[in-house]
Amino acid sequence: MGNGWWAAAMAAWPLNGCSRRASRPWTLSVTAMAMPCPSASARPRRRGLRLMSGLPLEQPTVSAMWAAVASHGEHLLCCSRIDREGWRGLRADTLVARAQRLAAALLRRGLLPAAPVGLFADHGEQWLIAHAAIQLAAAVDVPRGSDVSNRELTHICGVTAMGWAFAASPDLAARVRERSPGCRIILLNGEPSHEAELPWHQLLEEAESAEELSELCRRQGTVEESDLHSIIFTSATTGKPKGVMLSHGAMMAQLRAIAAVPIPLGFNDRLLSLLPVWHIFERTASLYAVACGASLWFTSPRRFADDLAQVQPSFMASAPRLWEALDARIAAAVRKSHPVRRALVAAGRFCSRHFRAASRAIDGRRPHLRPQSLALRWAIAALNVPRWLLFLAPHGLLNTAVLERIRQSTGACLKATVSGGGALPPAVDEFFTDLGLPVLEGYGMTEFPVISVRVPGRAVPGTVGPPLPGVELRLADPESGAALPPGQRGEIQARGAMAMSGYWQDEQASAATLLAGGWLRTGDLGEIGADGCLRIVGRCKDTIVLRSGENVEPGPIEDAIRRSPLVEQVVVVGQDAKHLGALVVPDCAALAHALGLAEEGFDVAAAAAHPQASALLRHEVHRLVSREQGFRPYELVQGVALLPRPLELGEELTKLLKVRRHIVHERWAAEIRRICGGD
Repeated sequence: MGNGWWAAAMAAWPLNGCSRRASRPWTLSVTAMAMPCPSASARPRRRGLRLMSGLPLEQPTVSAMWAAVASHGEHLLCCSRIDREGWRGLRADTLVARAQRLAAALLRRGLLPAAPVGLFADHGEQWLIAHAAIQLAAAVDVPRGSDVSNRELTHICGVTAMGWAFAASPDLAARVRERSPGCRIILLNGEPSHEAELPWHQLLEEAESAEELSELCRRQGTVEESDLHSIIFTSATTGKPKGVMLSHGAMMAQLRAIAAVPIPLGFNDRLLSLLPVWHIFERTASLYAVACGASLWFTSPRRFADDLAQVQPSFMASAPRLWEALDARIAAAVRKSHPVRRALVAAGRFCSRHFRAASRAIDGRRPHLRPQSLALRWAIAALNVPRWLLFLAPHGLLNTAVLERIRQSTGACLKATVSGGGALPPAVDEFFTDLGLPVLEGYGMTEFPVISVRVPGRAVPGTVGPPLPGVELRLADPESGAALPPGQRGEIQARGAMAMSGYWQDEQASAATLLAGGWLRTGDLGEIGADGCLRIVGRCKDTIVLRSGENVEPGPIEDAIRRSPLVEQVVVVGQDAKHLGALVVPDCAALAHALGLAEEGFDVAAAAAHPQASALLRHEVHRLVSREQGFRPYELVQGVALLPRPLELGEELTKLLKVRRHIVHERWAAEIRRICGGD
């Protein structure tokens, strides 16, 4: 599929049932077997650890939250795979005790409060312990994955001047040393090869002294809500990464706002962690689960399908690409099935769409930009009652007999899943809503982790829900910055305690993003309906300005083109050009089938060189983006180019598969000039 670890994650997605699947037996090894959480009076007090009164979510800082997590006692906190069949689990009190021991070891070697500490590793129990240790030592973590590029690593090490870092491997440790010669490195795996490297297991074996424990408690007590909790560097979709400074108070306010939505998690819930943990979306979800007492189960793309069936999580943070790939897999499986089953699935979706649409109209959950009078709402509800009654019986039958089997195959054991990190394509959103698996699409950014999310049980399709409690939204003119009245489209600006403090050592960028009165510019275009729900319509910086002066949002056009089963990736281009063009990476299997060719050996490069393939894709793009489909004349795509290779992670794509448009324009400049009428 050309999409790195997402392709690996989807390659074996189970289509024969989640809760009904007869999965292989598996074992769980826990430091002390997980037991029901003891009562508050029975919970152990860790020696030297400042246990904060109240629940973790009630704490003012992340340091205090981790101290309070120890009060969960013997409850299972996280699980990692030890082999193909087994898992290793850690209790809450054990994990926090290890983090405290690691924090004391860092303190012993001179780690100062508020010092930036690199955390270059992938998700797992080591990442969680290291993060907790940094917070308990009142330092500031600077996270990134182990696959961090040399360019990103050079920039991060250069601007933070970090003196401490955790590294997942000897090779990564050497790369950090090259860029920060004086940096001391805790090596998570492998043996040290330099005097500045310290082995992970050695630090965890060292006993902490009473003086060190006392100093840790003192430091935790001095951490203020305004102090930095983390510096997270952006994915750089529009330029070099910027260090987003998040305070302790901002993160705790974010977690409490999520709890108020509500997305309820407790000791019996399991969160399957798949996304890069340094990304703010997965990180927020993981910390929320930890604070609520749910257990984190760390999976990998290659193990994702099996782990989904074995763990049967009740909650999962996901990205749009996961649901796009699942949509394509289900559609492919249905196409290959018996004609009768294809007809039943189509009928089930048809009945579900009309039944659910009528239900939303009766409940008043249809998206609308302008206020509706009570009479109009009653009229809409009355008009939809006959449709609701008409489809009640066939929907009930087909939902149980047909759609339920598909839901079981896609993880019906999930209580909820929130999609973030990018926009969920409308066709994919509609597909899963028809199946009875509504995805709670959320909206946020590194600078403001979660701004809005669809409310469970009251989700409005086509929107990202209302703002979270404590978040204020307004729309402003992208050019003048003037506030716009309700019902108009403009740049989304947010205000709340969850917002970043600014960009690390970049006052110019901070001033351009943080406005007077506490408002933060998101750079996204949106509309706020009369129901308070937010709809994202594009990016201010993604807007393509044609030579004619017309402004075009590429997002809706790309969404339309991606509906084709022949298209795997697409980027609409045309800045300062005569007309729009599209760079397309085809789905080779579907394209070979459409052309009557053998799939074997027909790769992306072969498709790009095949004249009939190019002609077929051009026809497909012109069919999907046309006046008949509701597009304006200047939004029509005139030129189409098939790329000889997929867009690559870490290059044209971020880790969450967002397009780095400036990189695309640099790498494919010749193709863009050719298809867009460039001079």
